[in-house]
Amino acid sequence: MPRKRACDSCHEKKISCDGGNPRCDWCNHRNLDCTYHRASTASRKRPQPAEFSLQDEIEQRLERLESLLQGLRRTDRGDPSPPAENSDKLPSKSQPPSHGGIFYGSLYFAGCHLGDVSSRNGIPIFSDEGRKWVQDRTGETAALEGGQELSEMDLDFAQNKLSDLAILGGHKSASPLPTKATAQSCLDIFRASTLQVVFPVVDLSTFQDTIDRAYEETAESTRAMVCVLSFISFLSLLEPQKTAELLPDVEMYATKAQQLLLLTMAEPTVEGLQAALLLCLYLDFSGQLQAASMLHSLASRSLFMLGGHLKPRPPSGATPDDARLRHLRTLFWLCYFCDKHISLRTGQPHAIADDQCDLALCDDYTGLDFIDLKMDGPSLTQYLPKPLQPSDLGLTIIKSKVFSLLFTPSALKKSDTEILHTVRMLDEELERWRMSVPQSVRPSLSSVTDPADPSLQHEFGMLLIFVRFEYLYLLSAIHRACGRCQAWSVDGGVPNAVRSSLLLSVEASRSTLVYLKVASEMVHRESFWLVIFYPLWASVTLFCNIIYKPLARHAQSDVELVSAVPYSLKKLRARDPTPSEALHLQRLEEFIAELIHLANKAIYKHRIENPTARGKE
Repeated sequence: MPRKRACDSCHEKKISCDGGNPRCDWCNHRNLDCTYHRASTASRKRPQPAEFSLQDEIEQRLERLESLLQGLRRTDRGDPSPPAENSDKLPSKSQPPSHGGIFYGSLYFAGCHLGDVSSRNGIPIFSDEGRKWVQDRTGETAALEGGQELSEMDLDFAQNKLSDLAILGGHKSASPLPTKATAQSCLDIFRASTLQVVFPVVDLSTFQDTIDRAYEETAESTRAMVCVLSFISFLSLLEPQKTAELLPDVEMYATKAQQLLLLTMAEPTVEGLQAALLLCLYLDFSGQLQAASMLHSLASRSLFMLGGHLKPRPPSGATPDDARLRHLRTLFWLCYFCDKHISLRTGQPHAIADDQCDLALCDDYTGLDFIDLKMDGPSLTQYLPKPLQPSDLGLTIIKSKVFSLLFTPSALKKSDTEILHTVRMLDEELERWRMSVPQSVRPSLSSVTDPADPSLQHEFGMLLIFVRFEYLYLLSAIHRACGRCQAWSVDGGVPNAVRSSLLLSVEASRSTLVYLKVASEMVHRESFWLVIFYPLWASVTLFCNIIYKPLARHAQSDVELVSAVPYSLKKLRARDPTPSEALHLQRLEEFIAELIHLANKAIYKHRIENPTARGKE
């Protein structure tokens, strides 16, 4: 009996194919075309085992990336590339244009430089070349300027904000603080909340003393007062239902804290660092990304001066100084997380350089190991000695490497071989991290489609949701870097292996939007501005793929996924936006609406021009 022949997808990935009809198991679960178009070969192949071990799976992943490298080494040497089917004409690759100070990072797709990233709101700015490409594929002029420079409305809002600060500065009230009882109640709310584990920005054992000193009428009380103002602003934003009656005018406290912050930073102190970091988080969670970035830089510099970027010596005992050093190290990791997350969203350089820091994790850091999805009614008290941070720290370190090695100005100068070496290394490291996570909470490329999934219902479900979004984004970002390889502009077509890497980026983006539809009900509404970045970039990636292949099998369903994003985002918003948030939301909604409109136009145009080619790309 002749041996079954693997389909094209399974053959390219060197995995076992069950030969199912009409689609094999691999293609069916990924909604891929299951084709047998390649030429037969007489060469002998080793029969694949029916089941694969974990090691086999990892080896296959590395083999796929190795083939990616081998296919592009010819390009770097100037050798011709093998022909590839369905090679669309793309604009020639060009260097990104230089901009004024608010544009960083670059967006490439399938060899075309599409644009840059706005540091103000994280929305991509399509370049002239990118807009021309979109116009050629859709037949319509594209604006795609959601992240463009400040409009008159933006400037008016900024001027009003400065006026508010001036008014507050001239108002000589006895104290800008709420009552001491209110501050004490806020500390009690924080102590009973998961926030104190995920955002361990204040030390519960010493913050009571900070509150006491804030209400003393001494010259030294200003620093403690600013720290308390920052704390209650942060808490009220993330626990609005519990603090609404206690703090009816939160923005006033936050504005006063910003005004007074510099008075506390003349000498580096833990209280000053806490205040800067709390305000950074407050601004980030309220959609003021650029202001958050500025305050984060201030917090980072204070952190360095306090030595928090270095691992403390082994404790000599339970002394106050040992406790302070442990908390300082906790603040370092929180600052580190913010740094990497801000850089990815804005394209701005890191404020914290990895090679200047000790990135060894604490011995008692558990990461996601502490979560047991089978546990009934988890008790918060068991987690208290071990702060977690907003994401897994191992994944955050990988995030830093992805930005540094693939998206900095020096990384944009890498040759194709260097890009693929980096992609292989980062993909391997990301997979090692993934396999180190307990299986019950391990993220994967496949989408969670059941709202009753245990990971969504857990007390720390928001942490698991965020980690999954991060994993899918990093997988997409790593492989999206192949989109700037010179091989895309070489005559004779692009190696199939290069296309496969870009398709993996697209699939990760697709999974992000599928997951958003399920997880949006469980995402903490106050995390809106922290989470919105992931569906935005997933939408941009799917849009680019639709424009590139408008007749592909998934094109229409991908448009539907992107079209569902505005609805999912509205479900995430629990409160009326502030004026600055409203401006950002308007830009964002207009940008996504234009993506949807242009994607539909591309599909319509190519169906009219190629009535028999639908679904064959």
